[in-house]
Amino acid sequence: MAWLIRLYPRQWRERYGGELEQLVHDLRPSTSTAAIAIDLAKGALVAHVQQRSHVQTSDRNAIRRAVLIAGITWLDVSAEILLANVAFPSKSDNDGISVVVPTFVSSLCSS
Repeated sequence: MAWLIRLYPRQWRERYGGELEQLVHDLRPSTSTAAIAIDLAKGALVAHVQQRSHVQTSDRNAIRRAVLIAGITWLDVSAEILLANVAFPSKSDNDGISVVVPTFVSSLCSS
């Protein structure tokens, strides 16, 4: 398991390597080896990305918020499409091309 710690950047290992080895040793009896290995690999990837990116913390937080908002919006729209078109389809509502194109054209003409 200690070999996974070598996946972390050198500077990170020099600063936190001993503590991480002790943590892995302490977690071993109560946590599965696969879970520890996945966490170590994921942590190494994050450490490399953070080391390579010179983005300030405030910018990184703003990016996280934007990604979270986009993800929630995507899930919301996907759920609405699923409910409206698959779970509870309407026989009278036709959202085909004949409905979309005239609406789009009229919105262009009114601008």
